[in-house]
Amino acid sequence: MQPTILIVITKADVGGAQVHCLDIIKGLRLRYRFVLLCGEDDFLTQAARQLGIEVIVMPSLVRRLSPSKDLAAYRDLKKHISRIKPDLIHGHSSKAGIIARLAAKRSATPAMFTAHGWAFTQGAPLKRRLIGLVSEWVMGRFSKFIVVVSTYDYELARRFFIAPKKRLRCILNGVQGTQKRSKHQNRVPHIINIGRLTRVKNQTLLLEALAQVSSPFTLSIIGSGHLQPQIEDQIKQLGLSKKVTLLPGLNNASSCLADSDLFVLSSKYEGLPLSALEAMSASLPVVSTNVGGVGDAVVDGETGFLVVKDNATVLAEKLEILLQSRDLRQQMGEAGYRKYQTDFTVERMVTELAKVYDEVFS
Repeated sequence: MQPTILIVITKADVGGAQVHCLDIIKGLRLRYRFVLLCGEDDFLTQAARQLGIEVIVMPSLVRRLSPSKDLAAYRDLKKHISRIKPDLIHGHSSKAGIIARLAAKRSATPAMFTAHGWAFTQGAPLKRRLIGLVSEWVMGRFSKFIVVVSTYDYELARRFFIAPKKRLRCILNGVQGTQKRSKHQNRVPHIINIGRLTRVKNQTLLLEALAQVSSPFTLSIIGSGHLQPQIEDQIKQLGLSKKVTLLPGLNNASSCLADSDLFVLSSKYEGLPLSALEAMSASLPVVSTNVGGVGDAVVDGETGFLVVKDNATVLAEKLEILLQSRDLRQQMGEAGYRKYQTDFTVERMVTELAKVYDEVFS
């Protein structure tokens, strides 16, 4: 009989953690029986149903801190665990990871947690960092294993004694590569940025940098979020309306990569962003702020450039270098594609995770 794994995550919209969970289910569903529990019904739950996976939508499981709902989520989850009787509970994202491990402890069920970037990472708000650090330090004692998706997060976990080394596993993110690769056509270079329009993704910094660039370019920002009105105003104020296009929605973002020449991330903090890995699979050079696990993917000066965060001038300088040289864009893009094939395929990721699952069951 297949072991049953209950995956618990708050959000179900298109995002890195959600795509990660879906890739796990796709890659390992013939080996294990998965049940997916989410706080909402969206992209992830819909895709899981199409694969024949049992899906539970539990509205009490919300992302924001809410003592009343968090207590309700804990109680609701215990009931589902009692019915499903999973062999393992696997939490993803901070809130789901905490509630999942508490309910698992109460139910005497093995639990593990995947951190898609720690809540106490550098760049996060101070209050969140303090709460996150204390919570994860306590919850680490309730975890059979903790999986991190970048070497940066592994070192962070070791530095703050989140769990003993024997219970920490570093499994670098992997993605299903794009079907097409950029041809780096002889034209005005097209830049692409993919991510929610939020403070964390910091598209405002990218626009400030591009306002300092003299080379021709066009830019597509693919995503939606609460900062959209502010970003729209900034585009107008900087005189970039003819060069910059906002495209809401992330569902088909990867299909736009092959039609681009350069990928940019201007985030304040990250785990190991799947969007950068997808860009590498499309043979695009990546220019990114040097935050979180981005350095696992982007080799500075070889597959793209890493720049200090919150510095528009330095970001503009690196963009200018690539905008001026089609040959360099192509060279770095090919190097990035080779690194993707070696280190960041989804097949490699799910194979390594299956070994961790088997350690639990053995």
